[in-house]
Amino acid sequence: MKYNTRHKKEKRPYKIVVALAVLAIIMTFMVSIAANSGSAAVRSREDKIKHELVKRDSMKSVAAFSKVYSVLMSPRCVNCHPAGEVPLQGDDSHLHAMLPQRGKDGKGILTMKCANCHQPENTPVPIPLRVVPTGTFRQQT
Repeated sequence: MKYNTRHKKEKRPYKIVVALAVLAIIMTFMVSIAANSGSAAVRSREDKIKHELVKRDSMKSVAAFSKVYSVLMSPRCVNCHPAGEVPLQGDDSHLHAMLPQRGKDGKGILTMKCANCHQPENTPVPIPLRVVPTGTFRQQT
């Protein structure tokens, strides 16, 4: 009885391909370990530099925000955007004289809208009127 030698030759290339694939995976793993072990010191130095940059940047951002905070907390901003429902007035932040309310859109309700009185430009005063020292208006003759 003869053995089929052709069948044995087909199995050998398969075993060689599997062995080469396993060898390639092992070598790739070893190369990655060798590459990472040598750059650990470099990475720690880079991380330290990045940390210093972030620390300096955060100090600058805190200083910049403190300037913005002083503007946002000025009476001009806080008066129109208070915590309550009624806007405030003046440098001492007293209640608005007309007692308007915020409303759903935050710009007043019904005929008490903010833009009814507060406009982008001052309305011009008629020429014949002038302010006298007492603070009342008098028609010029």
